[in-house]
Amino acid sequence: MLGISKAADYSILVVGFLAGRNDNAIYTKDDLATALNLPADFLSKVLQKLVKAEIVESVKGIHGGYRLLKTPIEITLREVIEVIEGPSHMVSCLEDDFKDCRRTQICQPIIEKMRDIENQVTAILEKINFTELIPYIPSKDSDGDK
Repeated sequence: MLGISKAADYSILVVGFLAGRNDNAIYTKDDLATALNLPADFLSKVLQKLVKAEIVESVKGIHGGYRLLKTPIEITLREVIEVIEGPSHMVSCLEDDFKDCRRTQICQPIIEKMRDIENQVTAILEKINFTELIPYIPSKDSDGDK
């Protein structure tokens, strides 16, 4: 069925973890990796993309690390997934750069249904912000028991 990559999954966990902190504290990559039980090297790549998308801020210096740049209510699940995955389409015919494959006429009824499904999934992901996800993300002190 439909799914997201590990990188997108990790990005949701990171943003959710940071969204759940009320103190706007700065967390190092290692803090995040430990708290979320994620591989630190792979997490670096995820954090770079979140920084580039201006969802997370990278604070330099001896006490540096990462914190949210936006409030949890301003960040949607769609935004975080698309930072990692890019815009996603159920079938290639719905992509902006699609070139006619000479089956478009035959597939038209299927394409329309796929477009409907894609639009519904996108709308759902756009409605969910990180204030809704905070209760499901483990806190630093919970050891993942939540």
